Amino acid sequence: MKKNHTLPTQVAEEAPNPFSQAGEELALMESEGLLPETFDIRAACADKEFASLVQQFPVEAAVRIYDAEQRAARAEQDAKEKVQTELKKRGSLPRPQRGDSGISATPNYMAMSSDSFRNLESAMRAASRNGSRIKI
Repeated sequence: MKKNHTLPTQVAEEAPNPFSQAGEELALMESEGLLPETFDIRAACADKEFASLVQQFPVEAAVRIYDAEQRAARAEQDAKEKVQTELKKRGSLPRPQRGDSGISATPNYMAMSSDSFRNLESAMRAASRNGSRIKI
């Protein structure tokens, strides 16, 4: 039996390189102005994700998918930055010193002074004489 010995360069010449064909299609799309405005061809060619997309999809579809993914990533980053700046703005707003600074709606009879309690009591009696309803 005789073995077929082929050199690696011979194999490369026989099998078409999908990336060279993709490069040609990208150059053609760029010359015809078919690439999206936000598509950075140099960054895409250096990115492994784009190479993976080119292997899975036709070049035009890979370009659109990659561009959409990049725009989505930029939009997400912009949204995060916007939230961070908004939080910084809110952080610089003045804050109340005490959280329980609100006044209670019901009077605290136990903490009232004797004079305040007598005044309240006389006001309640006067209101009762006038026919007003009194809430305690």
